[in-house]
Amino acid sequence: MARLPQKILIRDGEELVYYDFMLCGGEYVDPPWRIVEQSLGWYKTWDWCAMALGTRPQLDVNQATEHNSHFLDALAEAVEMYPELQDFTVHFDGPPYTVEELLVERPDQQALSDLVFYHGTSTWALDFIKDGGQGLRPRSETEAPYTYGAGVPGAKEGDPNAVYLTTQMNTARAAAREASYVHSRVEDEFGDLVLADPVILAVTDLHEGRLRPDEDSRKTSMSESLATLGSVKHIGAIPPHKIEVLSAGPLPPLRNPGGHCKHPRPWKFGT
Repeated sequence: MARLPQKILIRDGEELVYYDFMLCGGEYVDPPWRIVEQSLGWYKTWDWCAMALGTRPQLDVNQATEHNSHFLDALAEAVEMYPELQDFTVHFDGPPYTVEELLVERPDQQALSDLVFYHGTSTWALDFIKDGGQGLRPRSETEAPYTYGAGVPGAKEGDPNAVYLTTQMNTARAAAREASYVHSRVEDEFGDLVLADPVILAVTDLHEGRLRPDEDSRKTSMSESLATLGSVKHIGAIPPHKIEVLSAGPLPPLRNPGGHCKHPRPWKFGT
């Protein structure tokens, strides 16, 4: 059995294992995955990379989600070669998984009808979405101001006929924060500024025919967009009975347990 690249640190007289490696791979590279030291860098031929840096046994994954079959296949093979990976946690852009959970549950094989998508918005918009019975509607059907990505220089407008959804909780939380910030500058019918809090919605039971890839993923299919970014766009409105409010109110600091925020810098702006 091989050993993972690591160093031994002495801290307060105690020996600590310090990990410094990357599990990288891609669909069209040979071999399809490899473990390398971080100093070798991330070659452009690799589609995704899971980094271990520090004393915690954890992998921080970039350019792949739990829906990425190539990553999960590579992880399964890597565990056979490097058994100590079984003790690692894996961090995408939300709550972490254990390696065992990922390889037993195989989220990449989950049916679309069983997937839960998230949407970040605000209490101001919630009055129309749930209480007003309008559901989630594309911007072309509303007069709501732009929110997610609106402040990114050079960002292009998203599809005005779509509602953007994600399976990654931190991405939804980032969108909810931006929505609450933007919507707090909206005036009500009395001319007073609205005070809006972040809202996280869960959306289920979607029709596959209405889903398209998120432009930020730069992929051509919905499944590739899920595997790379975890986000999709839904063409048309989503009715209220498919929407559940997960949280409404101030959110804790936006970071995953891996210690750094990984929600994508959006190249578009929209809902």
